[in-house]
Amino acid sequence: MSNEEEENRGFKITDRRMGSDEEVPEQTEFDSEKQREAEPSVPPPAEAASESEPAPPQEPLPPLDFAQFVLSLASSAMIHLGEADHPADGKRHEDLAGAQQSIDILAMLEEKTRGNLSREEESLLKSILADLRIRFVQKKPKK
Repeated sequence: MSNEEEENRGFKITDRRMGSDEEVPEQTEFDSEKQREAEPSVPPPAEAASESEPAPPQEPLPPLDFAQFVLSLASSAMIHLGEADHPADGKRHEDLAGAQQSIDILAMLEEKTRGNLSREEESLLKSILADLRIRFVQKKPKK
């Protein structure tokens, strides 16, 4: 194969989703660059803000560790259980399916990290899971 043939060779993409029998035309790297150049650029948020209003100073984020990760998932479960305000609207809503999913993620995390956690991390995870499971059972409608 000559160098020219290698450079002109592209990819053929076939959409196999249901209801679509059309093939997507080949796109070369050159076409992708032209498309990016044609798209209007969106200014970053800092540039979009008014220059007369100084941006509030951002506090540094706390260090990310396993405990912070577990507490984040637990907070999500508490919001789904209706035990904490939803950050979007400040109101409490129950979403038991979402709560169950958050609890299941924590249970999976407990299983997958077994034997690799410090005593404190293991204790935190077990106590949070126990508390969330009790709250979930109390909220779940009785049959």
